[in-house]
Order: sequence, then structure tokens, then C-alpha cells
Amino acid sequence: MTTNEIVWLVTGIELGVMLCAVASAISTVRLNRRTEARAEATTARARKYLATDGWRAFLRSGDAR
Repeated sequence: MTTNEIVWLVTGIELGVMLCAVASAISTVRLNRRTEARAEATTARARKYLATDGWRAFLRSGDAR
């Protein structure tokens, strides 16, 4: 292999590694957004339930013990 070929090979490897890092970062951001949306939905449901008298009945029923 010539020096020029080795330089191109190393450059290609570096670009491949950078592309993998970018793809991983994008995937992580998407996963975080989905997780955050689910957490917000769960919190909203919990707040809605706690705004009713259902939780008080649950606590009095003995199921909470």
C-alpha cells in the first residue's frame, strides 16, 4: 500500500466512526423525546386521577395497605 492509499483508508475509517457517532446521538435524542412524552402523559393521568375522589376511596378500601 502506498502512503496515499493509507491516508485515504484512515480518512474513510474516521468518517465512518463520525457517522456512527452522529447516528447514535440522533437515536439517543429520539429515545429521550419518546421517554419524556410518556412520562408527561403518565404525570397528566396521575394528576387527573388525584384531582378526583377516587384515590381517597382507594386509600379507605384497604387495598393501599
